[in-house]
Amino acid sequence: MKLAVDCDEVLAGLLDKLIIFHNERYGTSLLRKDFLSYTFRNIVGGTSEKENKKLLEFFNSHYFASVQPIPYSADVLRNLKRNGFEMEIVTARPVEIINSTLEWVKIHYDGIFSNEHFARNFKLKKKKKTKGEICADI
Repeated sequence: MKLAVDCDEVLAGLLDKLIIFHNERYGTSLLRKDFLSYTFRNIVGGTSEKENKKLLEFFNSHYFASVQPIPYSADVLRNLKRNGFEMEIVTARPVEIINSTLEWVKIHYDGIFSNEHFARNFKLKKKKKTKGEICADI
């Protein structure tokens, strides 16, 4: 049986680091409870371009480099694998951080995943699919 696993807030505790980054860099007072949307600009305001600029700034910061795995996630996933599940990562992380994402996964989840998929990455040569479409394929 196959299982699709998202990266952020399933494998990686990204949101807390993103909040600290934004609050310190932009003088905001964001809290976890403020995040009622997956679209960052819906929370902090601004255009799509500003959102991308801020996220890329975050991805190139020490905040992003210090993201930790969700507690016990590796243990749970290894147990699922021992029980016959084949797992694949499905994420919408941008193409600019594919290599750092794969490196992070190797450090924290080595040997667990059989494949990884980066949804809607228009710079990749693969067909552009949503996370939902990729999950349906899996």
